[in-house]
Amino acid sequence: MAGFLTPCLALLAFTSAVQAGVSTYQFPVARPTPGYTYSGWQAYDPGNPVAVPPLPTPAPANDFTVTLDYSGTPTAGIPVPGAFLGISIEMSLAEAVIGPNASWVRPQFLNLMSTLVSRGGAPVLRVGGNSQEKAYLVDSLASGASSERHSIGPSSFTNTPTLVYTKGIVEAMRQASDLLGIHVRLR
Repeated sequence: MAGFLTPCLALLAFTSAVQAGVSTYQFPVARPTPGYTYSGWQAYDPGNPVAVPPLPTPAPANDFTVTLDYSGTPTAGIPVPGAFLGISIEMSLAEAVIGPNASWVRPQFLNLMSTLVSRGGAPVLRVGGNSQEKAYLVDSLASGASSERHSIGPSSFTNTPTLVYTKGIVEAMRQASDLLGIHVRLR
């Protein structure tokens, strides 16, 4: 018993010497710049906040009953399978997300997909988007990458660059599909 008390007394002596405190600070209040006149919507005017509206008269009821129908509605639509999940990846990001080719599919992607498959069934993976609209397949790229973006024509925020990709990306999608049973759709 004495062997047990000695460490407990030492711990008690140590903790009584420890002190702690908490500092609190006031959050700074935004002040408008002198001479500045706000010209936006009133709801966002920092100098003239919108008043809190009064409660309605009579006040709404706080107690009410909700009845749930557990019988289902067979005419509402077709049954939805448990694996009803779709994931979309922009074609220009397929190499970064899925992998550059069938021999090196990214393990992070495989881990995510295998988790989804084990919890709900095989999801549908849609690969496409705006970059798919202007994409074309080539045998190989000089850089050795599986895909590249090329700006062709006028440049603007809405102009999607042309995507050039190799069959390596398609093979990586096929490998992931074969390994995990996910459904890949090119759009």
